[in-house]
Amino acid sequence: MGGEATEVHAGTTAVMLEAAYFEAAAIRKSARSQGLRTEASARYERGVNPAELELACQRAIQLMVELAGAQLTAQVIDRTEIGTITPTRTVPLRIQRVHEVLGTVTNIESQGSTGAFIPRDRIRDILTALGCEVTMAGSDTSDTDGIWQVQIPPYRYQDLEREIDLIEEVARLYGYNHFANTLPQAAVGGYLSPEAALSQRLRASMRGAGLTELIHYSLTKPESPQQVVLANPLFSEYSALRTDLIDGLLEAFQFNLEQGNGPLNGFERGRVFWQDDAGIHEDDVVGGILGGDARQGQWVQGGNRSPSLGLRPRAFWRLFSSV
Repeated sequence: MGGEATEVHAGTTAVMLEAAYFEAAAIRKSARSQGLRTEASARYERGVNPAELELACQRAIQLMVELAGAQLTAQVIDRTEIGTITPTRTVPLRIQRVHEVLGTVTNIESQGSTGAFIPRDRIRDILTALGCEVTMAGSDTSDTDGIWQVQIPPYRYQDLEREIDLIEEVARLYGYNHFANTLPQAAVGGYLSPEAALSQRLRASMRGAGLTELIHYSLTKPESPQQVVLANPLFSEYSALRTDLIDGLLEAFQFNLEQGNGPLNGFERGRVFWQDDAGIHEDDVVGGILGGDARQGQWVQGGNRSPSLGLRPRAFWRLFSSV
């Protein structure tokens, strides 16, 4: 943030303009740790193109001269420093891999045929239009051994990192509507693992007994040293992982009573986390809560309440634990 003594106001006569590059990760961490979000931090934490620093500086000077009547008195450009921060990356691209991933196309501009792969020249034109420099790294006589070395431009340095990223750009710019329609191959039928099958049977049994399935967040308030605390939480109320399910069940029970919905009979299956001297652990557990008259809603009392039954909640906890 700028200081009050150095801000620009109506009486400002001298301005020092600096075009610099800041590491995106450092800006993002410092802005979050200080709780200070500005327009500059929002831009820099997403990354800027360091190769255009000089262009941006010259454009800013031009606008100040044309719109504010400014006069340039001195300018220093450290091209050595600019060259050291300009990122470069070269990604190998296999033509055969492009064909395997994208398949055939139904509309090729150069040939007007169907059922063929994207031509090599078209792939090269697409990459060149993105600002990439394409050179051959191997034989270019057939689709099976053609390997290109693609140099990524600075402005796409952060998102073009792998071969599949280049293939995605080729597909996007060539047009998804030009790809042939193919049916998926026969796949092997899926199955449930023993743990998943047990979980389904358990949940079905609980629902069959009249319990409502509940789902709560795994994040909660930090209250004990056994809890696993997040290093970078979004909110302080959700900055630690839960160590049990009973707290969430009790809160749900209380919420239903306060809303006039009556006592809650429910269960939850989820994961709990804790830490000790041996490290951080997690496990699957199930918990439930019962309260009120279990015969509520059933025609066994002729509509008359039983004064002997109160709203005393009972909890059963950690019935099973899977490894």
